[in-house]
This record gives sequence, structure tokens and C-alpha cells, in this order.
Amino acid sequence: MPDQDGHERRERTIRANGLRLRVVTWGAAHHPRVVLVHGGSAHARWWDFVAAALAGRYHLIAPDLRGHGDSEHADPPHYGIEEYVHDLEALVTALDLGPFALVGHSLGAFIALRFTECHPELVRCLVTVDGRPWSGRGRRTALLTRLQHLPHPRFTDVDDAVRRFRLLPSATSAAPEVLRHVVLTGLRPLPDGGLTFKFDRATFGHYGHLDLTSAIAGLRCPALFIRGSDSAFVDAAALARMAALYPAAETVEIEGAHHHIMLDRPAALATTLNTFLSTHLP
Repeated sequence: MPDQDGHERRERTIRANGLRLRVVTWGAAHHPRVVLVHGGSAHARWWDFVAAALAGRYHLIAPDLRGHGDSEHADPPHYGIEEYVHDLEALVTALDLGPFALVGHSLGAFIALRFTECHPELVRCLVTVDGRPWSGRGRRTALLTRLQHLPHPRFTDVDDAVRRFRLLPSATSAAPEVLRHVVLTGLRPLPDGGLTFKFDRATFGHYGHLDLTSAIAGLRCPALFIRGSDSAFVDAAALARMAALYPAAETVEIEGAHHHIMLDRPAALATTLNTFLSTHLP
């Protein structure tokens, strides 16, 4: 199916560690390969507005992480970073990717950093999008742990879902049509005719303490660390700390963006990615 700029968007399913994972791709297969990893409680179609601007030059591959989007839920729940990394390994094998650029947002940045640490020979260059290498044990982690026990909301129709939708973190400058799009592509029908979200709330219970500072310090590939200028998740001090861990990295702040940069400023993010990738991805 063509995306909004006429580039072909394809979807397929692979088997990874006993689960069915949905994978979305854009662009011609002979173009340089870029793997896009979304954040927690999101899904691959969050990249649509960025992919529309990049698909003419790159072959973009975005999986739905286990428990997210149209990928299968793990039963019993296994949603640790290592499980996500093993699934990414299976994706690389199933699609015979070879070396590629790896881009991760938020939770996806943790996965990208850990994958690069384990497989430096496969990652030509790395980009973190408002992602940091450490997680805390504070109020936000406690909130996420509580969220796993709440029932999924039930919506009467699409308009109800769009009206009640909130990002996590909630701050955003995204256009209404962008938010509507990620809601529409993230809903599933209920037997009674209502709607709810696709992702597994049990994923919230696996946001334990992480510290991947050694993964950044051990990088050997070109790297780009991006933050939204208005992000409270990766503030200026956190970006500076990351840069100090790997002085060879490039850093960029995208003006007017909060944590969810691909929704808030998709065109600016696409331009930033293209500038970096065109230099470092053969």
C-alpha cells in the first residue's frame, strides 16, 4: 500500500522466539537499510510521518515489538530488554539484513544500545531519539509498574478513542491529524463492538532499573543522540552526559519537540536523520 508520499509500505509477519511479530517496511529493498525501533506502548506506524520523507532514499524496517501493535503478546509476560534484543536478532536473521543503521526511540533506544553492544559488527551507525542509557527507580517507574494492573480502556468508537488518548509522557506539540493517525493504527475491536488499544499492559511491569552507560562508552560506530528541545525525559544535562560518555557522537536538539519527536516534529526529525545517514550509511 502506498504511503502519503507514494512510497510503497509493506507489512509481513515473522516468527521470533515463539512469537509472531509484525514488521512494516518502506522503500526499495536495494536502498541502504535502516531499522526503526519504537518506544513503549507505541507501535511501528508511529514512524509513518518520518518514513514518508525517507523512503525514497532508504529501505526502512520497523517491527512492532512483542506485546505491541499487531505483534503477538508474550504469555506468560516476558518483556525485558534482553527479550526485545533477541527478537531483533531474529528479525535480522529472518530478513537477512546484513549491516544496517539502527534508530531507536525511548524504550527503542535502550534496545538499540544493547543490540549494538552485543552485535557491533551489524550496526553501521546508531541513532537514539530522545532516549537515554539509564532508567530510574523514581516516581515514573512506580507509575509504569502500577499501570500494568489497570484494565485497558474501552472506547465506544474511534472519535471517543481519539478524544481520550494521552501520550506517556503526555506533553506534545503534535498536530491533531498525527495523533489521530497513531490512535487509529493502534486500536483493536472488542467482541461487544467497542474498541481498545492493541498493546499488552503487562509490558509496563518490565521497566526495571537499567544502566547502559557502558554500552555508550563502548560504541565504535558513528552515533547521533537526538533530544526534543522541550523534553523532560532527556534534558540538556542528560544529553551532555551521553556526549561525554562517547565524545565522537553527534548531538542535535529539535526545536519545539517534546519526548515523542516523530509525532511532534516529523519533518525536522526526518531531515536530521537524512543528514546523518547520508554521511555514515553507504
